[in-house]
Amino acid sequence: MTGIEKKTAVITGAAGGIGQAISKQFVANGFHVIAGDADQAGLDQLEAELNRIGQNVWSKAGDLRNKAYCEDLIDYSIQITGRLDVLVNNAGIITRGNILETTDEDWERTFDINLTSIFYTCRRAIGHMKGHGGGAIVNIASCWGLYPGPGHPAYCTSKAAVAAFSKCLGRDHAGDRIRVNAGVSK
Repeated sequence: MTGIEKKTAVITGAAGGIGQAISKQFVANGFHVIAGDADQAGLDQLEAELNRIGQNVWSKAGDLRNKAYCEDLIDYSIQITGRLDVLVNNAGIITRGNILETTDEDWERTFDINLTSIFYTCRRAIGHMKGHGGGAIVNIASCWGLYPGPGHPAYCTSKAAVAAFSKCLGRDHAGDRIRVNAGVSK
C-alpha cells in the first residue's frame, strides 16, 4: 500500500492520446493514477514514462465490454492505493457509417464501450465514494452527442446518452458529495 494521503484517479482509455494527457496532468498534480485500457503495450509505455521519479501509475489492461473488468478496475484502485477520489471515463470508440452501414455488432460494441462500461464503473465508484466522503466523476461525452454530425448514428447516440446519464448521476449523488460531469470532446 502507498501513501493513503495522496489522492487517486482511475482513468479509462489511458493508453490513447487524450488518456495519456489526462494521466500526465493528474500525476503532475500529485495524484496516483490507475490506468485502464485494452492496449497493454500502451499502458506499459505510460507507466514507464510516469514512474521515472517514483510509483505514480499502476495499470490494468482489459476489455471494457466485460462487466467484471469494469468493476475490477475500481476495486484495483482501492486495493493498490487505499482510495478512489476521481474517475475519468475517457475510453470510447467512434463508429462510422449511416444506419444502413451500421451492423448490429457495430451498434452493440459502440454502446458497450461508450455507455455500458460507464454504467458499471460509475456504479462501482459511487458505491465506494458514497461511504468515503465523496469524489468526482468525469464521463467524456462529445459535442456530437449534443449536435450530431452525419454518418455516425451509433457514436452520436451513445455520446448523447453519456451526457444525459451524467446529469442524472450528478443530481442523484450531489448530496453524497459526489460531483458528476460530462466533459465534451470532439
